Amino acid sequence: MDVLNVVAFVIALIAHIMLLITAFKKAFVWGIFCLFFPVIILLFIAIYFRECVRPLILYGISIAILLINAGVLGG
Repeated sequence: MDVLNVVAFVIALIAHIMLLITAFKKAFVWGIFCLFFPVIILLFIAIYFRECVRPLILYGISIAILLINAGVLGG
């Protein structure tokens, strides 16, 4: 496994944990549903977009690292 893949995975993991923390801060039920039903996170992001900007930026950075590592973005 390449080092950049591991870095991208860690960044994505941090972003996901940040989203879960945000969901639990909104309501315990949101946090539980987002934890056990990952598709619900998309609904949570759609409803509470302003609170989810930082994790989404981290997800974008993670995807960019993966694409650069794969050579898609000219890396």
